[in-house]
Amino acid sequence: MVRVINIDWLSLYCGCVGLHDIGNFKVIKQNYSTPQFAEIYNVLDELRNEIVATIQRKPYSTIIPKDCAILEIKNRILYEPDFMGYVTLLADTLGLRIRSISRIDVCADFNSFNRGVSPERFIKAFIENKIVKMGSTKYTILGDQKCVKLDDKQHSKTEQMYSYIRFGERSHEVSSYLYNKSKELREIKDKPYIRSAWERGGLDTTKDVWRLEFSLRNKQMKYMQKKDSIIFRLDCDYFKTIGMVENLWDCCYNKYFDFRRNTGIAKKCRMPKVILVDNTESTLKMFVPANTACSNRMDKIVLRKLYSTEENLRCDTDQERDIFRSAAYRYAEAKDMLPYFYRQVMGYVPPYRTA
Repeated sequence: MVRVINIDWLSLYCGCVGLHDIGNFKVIKQNYSTPQFAEIYNVLDELRNEIVATIQRKPYSTIIPKDCAILEIKNRILYEPDFMGYVTLLADTLGLRIRSISRIDVCADFNSFNRGVSPERFIKAFIENKIVKMGSTKYTILGDQKCVKLDDKQHSKTEQMYSYIRFGERSHEVSSYLYNKSKELREIKDKPYIRSAWERGGLDTTKDVWRLEFSLRNKQMKYMQKKDSIIFRLDCDYFKTIGMVENLWDCCYNKYFDFRRNTGIAKKCRMPKVILVDNTESTLKMFVPANTACSNRMDKIVLRKLYSTEENLRCDTDQERDIFRSAAYRYAEAKDMLPYFYRQVMGYVPPYRTA
């Protein structure tokens, strides 16, 4: 099985005191904002004559550090051989202090799975319960009902044609996508640099290319090196070593795309494993630490009370208001309720949870 692996999305959580043009980078303020940030900038690389990144800064929320900024790298840059070297050069030149990876999507493109099994056939087998998924099984699917002509006598049959399936919510720490990338490029927006990457990687571009992609919101996820059991968080330096992008994809595939042939026995883990992709041994293990307390209905009430206390007491200064809001944030973090806190209490999606 031939596969081409790349990073397809990269956004970085940074510290940013100020922005100004420097070297060949020009920062261009946009005339709009987002629900989270007051200022949006495009970064123009004048040597390339191309917009290479977007920066969001000056958060509205008093909970988020005032110097917080989100650096989002444009898609084209991520398909270059030394993309991470360019990203760190860009951040250093603009004076952005990279603190962590906010979101990273890693993908593999291919024509078919092992033994020529088409991704569409795989999706149909899952829908028909011939195979079952380990772990989270909530999914979203897209397809179309089509009539297929059988012969010259105007005989036909109706078939369900699937082109996309996603496992996991977009807000989850990890979600996985299997979809027809060629179809997306044809119908939405063509990207010649992706097609060039396919040709360099040996894919047959006369046939449809499918993509298996893992989207990682790097909030709580930790990684462990199997060899020495060292636990770490993903950072930009990790991807400066050749092969680390593929190593990460293999790790995600083994953990989050584990399917078994449905034999009807009670425990799925004892069913035969479906080997969709070969040679996926990874040096990593990934996990979310289970060190948070359980939450219940009372915790939701406490969160709302904490956050609204500054309004009820009519706090006059930002310092007084920050005391209660920071307390609410810390309570939500301890109870593993940050998504609920941001959406239901504060009313917006935090930077590291954006789609």
